[in-house]
Amino acid sequence: MANANAPFGLRPVRGAYSQPYSDAATVYSAAAADATVIRYGDPVTVTGAARADGTAIVTRSTAGTGNAITGVAVGFRPYGATEWLGYRPASTDYEVLVEDNPLIEFEMMEDSDGGALSVDQAGANVSIIFGTATGNRSAAMIDSSTVGTTVGLQLRLLGLAKRVDNEPGVNAVWRVRLNNVTTTPNGASTGI
Repeated sequence: MANANAPFGLRPVRGAYSQPYSDAATVYSAAAADATVIRYGDPVTVTGAARADGTAIVTRSTAGTGNAITGVAVGFRPYGATEWLGYRPASTDYEVLVEDNPLIEFEMMEDSDGGALSVDQAGANVSIIFGTATGNRSAAMIDSSTVGTTVGLQLRLLGLAKRVDNEPGVNAVWRVRLNNVTTTPNGASTGI
């Protein structure tokens, strides 16, 4: 069975110490001046600015080596609203719920551009790449052409996701952790 080509960004699946994911997240803000859409599963990065109430402002992370990630967007709502939405439209003032614990384990699909990752690459580092998103879900994927040991790579491969609809090869889903993060001083580490 071939893996589906259906990117979904970063999906939290397990807590820091192998416990089930508990939906714990931190409220950040996305500024109306930011013309980038943020979708569920998109990696986000703090901008260094904050709202008047002190809430830190995030934007969708930049893909590629050396670009740190704060966390992953898991919820959205306009300021003053009581209902959470599936994404943050461009150029709107929104609250963004972010899973920012650097020890959370995520699942993410690889892009298989230039070849699929092999199972023996668990422990290596990779960067993300953005595909063309539609709807509420992120189109961020593992950039399989960046696999290496460089500290500045954004994710650490933990292994192939153990799922009945997943197998090694093109568009495989991997277990990953954030590697190059803004929330932990000197958090990035060399892959193996």
